[in-house]
Amino acid sequence: MNNHNSDRVYSYRTFLGQTLLAAGLVWGLLLPASAAEANIIDRVKDFYYLPENVEKMQEQYEQTKQQLEEQKEKLAEAMRLSQETEAKLLEQNRRLAENNQTLQNRLQVIEKVAQDREKLLRQIKYTGITAIILVVLYFLSSRIIRLSIWRRGKKEPTEIIIAEDRL
Repeated sequence: MNNHNSDRVYSYRTFLGQTLLAAGLVWGLLLPASAAEANIIDRVKDFYYLPENVEKMQEQYEQTKQQLEEQKEKLAEAMRLSQETEAKLLEQNRRLAENNQTLQNRLQVIEKVAQDREKLLRQIKYTGITAIILVVLYFLSSRIIRLSIWRRGKKEPTEIIIAEDRL
């Protein structure tokens, strides 16, 4: 009997323990938990949902990795296009520099021709002015000489006849 009595005590204790545990759980769920207890519950929940979070993080990692690869490919394409554009612009710059040098040479030739032409025109102008001045001076000097001969002739008639013979 003693054995039966001890089984009853044990089952009574087990029942009492289970009841207190259930009451404690109901009590804990119904009453607001303190911040420390809530933190523990949150940690337990986080641990429970950890496999889902790891899967989500793995998916995000794969997406980020794929986006990074796409960005890397786009960057490589952009770099290639940039290098091609740079090469084209350098070639164009070289051609423009050559054209600029050619045009500079032509401009120098044209300026030299223009200067030579101005110099020639100036020489022609000075020669023409000098010729006109010489003709005018010749005309004036011949008139002055005739006038002076004419005045002398009034004073001395024999000298005019001699001068006319010489002419």
